[in-house]
Amino acid sequence: SGTTDENGEEATFTVRLSSQPSDNDSSTADNVTITVEVSDPSEALLVSAKKLVFDQANWNSPQTVTVRGVYDNVSDGDQPFTVVLKDNVTSDNRFRYVDPPDVSMTNLDLTDKGTFYISGVTGTTDENENNEAWFTVRLSSQPQDNDTTNDPDNVTITVTVPDSTEAELLEPADGELMWLSTDWNTAKTVKVRGVSDDIADGDQSYSVILGADNNSPDRRFRYVDPPDVTLTNLDLTNKGTFYISGVSGTTDENGEEATFTVRLS
Repeated sequence: SGTTDENGEEATFTVRLSSQPSDNDSSTADNVTITVEVSDPSEALLVSAKKLVFDQANWNSPQTVTVRGVYDNVSDGDQPFTVVLKDNVTSDNRFRYVDPPDVSMTNLDLTDKGTFYISGVTGTTDENENNEAWFTVRLSSQPQDNDTTNDPDNVTITVTVPDSTEAELLEPADGELMWLSTDWNTAKTVKVRGVSDDIADGDQSYSVILGADNNSPDRRFRYVDPPDVTLTNLDLTNKGTFYISGVSGTTDENGEEATFTVRLS
């Protein structure tokens, strides 16, 4: 079932006999053994047992063969390979030298993986807690799981701000960005706001972490970790000051004037 890919996706099939092994004597165990190999180890590895042994007790029980795709870092397209099933000498004359059919499979090439496009950051955050910063994220291509089921073809990534002492996440409110096959080229917004810590610690950098979708039905986006975004929260503990001079004179009902001056720090 399924196909292998360069992310290590596994595929399986089963093998069983058509009839019970029997050599018509009771001197030895009556069994049929099939050896299993993968024709191209650079495309797939055998995960299950290298031999399938059927005896009189389990002859009609399907035995599973499992193979796992291998990443080759070469943009060579989807590559075919074969799971080779070889006959073994058996005491049952009906199965002796009978070569089971091999199984052809394909390892999907994921060298050209999906990409997340991250915009530049607009705005800056600071400890006044009323300034926001934001950026957008979109996909490089339409999610597609290459099947005809009604399961949604989507990509969902998580968004977190680990350092809650410097900033809080405003959008997305649920901490997730999701794209469907219908809105894959829509830029989705991530928005943060600075947090006041009441500490004179200078401007502090923090990160918005974008987490990979490890369960996407689209194998080209599965396990692809989007780049994180680094921002700075401006420290306003040492705020600006206004220097006010003393008052010169007093006013009176004759219209006398008094003055004082104001300057910045």
